[in-house]
Amino acid sequence: MINADIPSQEINRLINSIFPFDYSIAGRANDQALIELGQHLDFSVHSYPTGMALNGWKIPSAWEFNYFELYKNSELLYRTTDGSFHVARNSPSIDSTITFNELMSRTNRSLSGDRSDLVYDWRNLYQNGEPDWQISLSEDFIDQLDMDASYRVVINVEFYDSQMHVLTFDTHPESNRTLIINAHNCHPFQANDDVSGIVAGILIAKKWKQFSNFDLNVRLIIAPEIYGPLFYLNEFKQSDCIGALLLKGIGNRSELKVQSSLDSVSDLDRILWKILNDLEIEATRHSFRSYYGNDEIVFENPPYCIPSVTLTRIPYPEYHTSSDTPDIIDDSSIGEVVRVTLQALEGLAMNSNYVWKVEGLQKLSEPGLELYKPVPAQGIHNLGGGPTERKWNILMNSLPGLISKGHNALSLSERFDLPLLEVSRYLLRWESSGFLEKSKDSSKK
Repeated sequence: MINADIPSQEINRLINSIFPFDYSIAGRANDQALIELGQHLDFSVHSYPTGMALNGWKIPSAWEFNYFELYKNSELLYRTTDGSFHVARNSPSIDSTITFNELMSRTNRSLSGDRSDLVYDWRNLYQNGEPDWQISLSEDFIDQLDMDASYRVVINVEFYDSQMHVLTFDTHPESNRTLIINAHNCHPFQANDDVSGIVAGILIAKKWKQFSNFDLNVRLIIAPEIYGPLFYLNEFKQSDCIGALLLKGIGNRSELKVQSSLDSVSDLDRILWKILNDLEIEATRHSFRSYYGNDEIVFENPPYCIPSVTLTRIPYPEYHTSSDTPDIIDDSSIGEVVRVTLQALEGLAMNSNYVWKVEGLQKLSEPGLELYKPVPAQGIHNLGGGPTERKWNILMNSLPGLISKGHNALSLSERFDLPLLEVSRYLLRWESSGFLEKSKDSSKK
């Protein structure tokens, strides 16, 4: 079994190194982040120019924020050159005098409960037509405003041409089976959404690459939401992909949520849920798109139809606010996702179909086989007397017939309620003993 323990120091070091960038779909901060991300894995970088269009989606221009000023009756109340949260991303330059009510209609207010919080507003990045302006003010600041005053809002920005970057890394590029792991890098200064997913993806890829004996490639894709996977898949069709695992906001302390793929019965769905049960990790299960919306609609769309499962711990109070900082990250939450994913990868890699090779009943208690699972002999011994041991004995006796009917480790572990990875290793012993061999048939029960 893979040792999936990740030191807290390594998780924290990665979080802090990848966090401090003013990420967006495209722009200078994303360009700068390439250097830092490249320190952790040898990523391939695929770039697409702003303005490039596909299926009605158009990569938005990069945005340079200069300053925001707010005046009350000609008196300057506030000025900032930091636009990560004060002004909605890709807002245009404006100079407008409005009433208090009009100001409030243009103001995003945090629901986190922290009266100093500001809100990250991403909507202009995904809307067609001319972008509109919106600002964010803290509750403490709003309390100081006068409802009878007039307010002058000044936003000064520049738009410029740039490139959107999609980063990919393959652990076993020679394999003809690939599982995509996806996280996004388009939210400014958001540690959990989704630096936590990026960090987990990097740690998983590093660990999985060490195991050359597994014929399963992990392709880590770090890209802006929707746009990144959309343009990347259009260029690289991913015909070898057996599934995609989306890691989205997994670093806070709440319970893990599993959002199923479109058909909910893919090998990835079943194996991931089986591993969670085997590890006795509490998680809630949700049907496709019913809990959280993200890149699964890109991966699952024709012609790709890649089964996509999401792991997330959203919602959390700091979501899309200025409080989503490294301070809220629980390294054990990230470590848990890394551990679950690595065991799921091991289960996927080992879940082969088999062909039964011999005729007649074989004596499994022969010395050296290590296949026999005992049951109690009344008045003699009580070996194999527990409920789990009884399951193993029934599996042992059923295995030849079930293998000949097309069952594999996953279906056997589900049928007998036994740990998937233990069943997989048990089948390997049957294979090494010459009783069965891997089938070229890719269909699974």
